[in-house]
Amino acid sequence: MATIGPVQLTVTPNLDNRVVNVSYTIAFSAFDVTTNLPYSQFVRLFGDDTSVAGDPISAAPDDAILDLVVNSIRANGQTSQAVTLTRTLGKSRLNEDTNDAPNPDEIRAKVRGHDPGGLTRRPASLRLRTAEKVVHALIKAGHLKTFTAPNPVNRCPEQIISHEEMDRFCREYVSLFLLAEERGKRFRRLLKELAAQGIEPALDQEKTGARFYARCDVILVSQ
Repeated sequence: MATIGPVQLTVTPNLDNRVVNVSYTIAFSAFDVTTNLPYSQFVRLFGDDTSVAGDPISAAPDDAILDLVVNSIRANGQTSQAVTLTRTLGKSRLNEDTNDAPNPDEIRAKVRGHDPGGLTRRPASLRLRTAEKVVHALIKAGHLKTFTAPNPVNRCPEQIISHEEMDRFCREYVSLFLLAEERGKRFRRLLKELAAQGIEPALDQEKTGARFYARCDVILVSQ
């Protein structure tokens, strides 16, 4: 999962305006780089009035001032990405404490990256070492359960496989190709060894489009 480094915020006076600069670095995991998993990037400028020394209780809550960016971001082959956002605002725009509470304006920035909570077909196919159409077939046959979530780019609903569901499937089943990769064997040789021991695919190959074996069936096959 991607992580966000320390957030740096500066507010520089420019006549009657204020130049707001927010910078941070997003670090992508190896899985993010491999699958190019999309994340929603959300940056909000807000007045920090809760639990700030010198501020009375009446100063709360934290008031949202401006959403600097709401978009989608991917690794695109990179392990990290530096982000810098700059906006020029009128001085009065940062005066978020307009009530009678005797508290100064404390301006901070919140940066949030949202993981949709699972995998779309493409990342799922990479993890299973198979084609997207096979993942589609596994979903259609009920072997992989999904939920619907909006795409972070176009907001259209799409099917998502939760990480927990993918972990469950990988614990229970393995494709012939991935099993051969794990054993360091050519898949045709492994297929013959499995057939010789009477081990058949656990899932209907005609419905899934690939050979998937139960992990419990192949655990004793020669390494």
